[in-house]
Amino acid sequence: MLWVEQPIGTGFSIGTPSATNEVEIAENFADFFLNFETIFGIKNFKIYITGESYAGRYVPYFSAEFLDRNDTEYFDLSGALMFDPCIGEFATIQEEIPVVPFVQANANLFNFNASFLAELESLHESCGYAAYIDKYLTFPPSDVQPESYLNYSTIGHCDLFDLINGAAFDPNPCFNIYQIVEMCPIAWDVLGFPTELVYTPPGATVYFNRSDVKAALHAPQYIDCEFYILHLSLSPTSPTVRFC
Repeated sequence: MLWVEQPIGTGFSIGTPSATNEVEIAENFADFFLNFETIFGIKNFKIYITGESYAGRYVPYFSAEFLDRNDTEYFDLSGALMFDPCIGEFATIQEEIPVVPFVQANANLFNFNASFLAELESLHESCGYAAYIDKYLTFPPSDVQPESYLNYSTIGHCDLFDLINGAAFDPNPCFNIYQIVEMCPIAWDVLGFPTELVYTPPGATVYFNRSDVKAALHAPQYIDCEFYILHLSLSPTSPTVRFC
């Protein structure tokens, strides 16, 4: 199994980023992979591309690039697998539209009061999310899903995902969007973000920022990894802090 830190410029990878879209990122990856195979004498292998989260964007493009190269000696793609992937216009389809039914199904964990729940249910209807689910998120679907984009400047009141996410910290100040059953106290995580809250207890160090770990990975000592998704803005501007 080969774990690849990409695109160029993320994590401990070195080099100057040049790609501006998923197609170019896929081309860069395929070029790297061919070099890797050539250097180590690897060929005629069945290849499976996997990933999670934003890899929902990467995996299809990488897979298409492998297929388009029409070279089964070095690019014999035999399957792909994605975990919890971002697919399509995920901010609307995977966050805004299903969030209220998700809260309703887990009301005992969110512990919102009745008036706030009623407000959410009303917005779910008026913002068109309930109708969208009834029409497109059923099986079999009645039609092809239309393009959907939430214009936060004009209909920001329909940003129910962030409304709920922020409100969740009131009844549960240790709310974890990745595992909603968790309560206080916050458990320590070696990557530095056990919940949405960045938390490093006294004396602890983010695992991949330890000098001995960097040495074992042959990674540059001057790069520190930032693992919290909302800190992504640090990555393009700082040569020493990277999103990992």
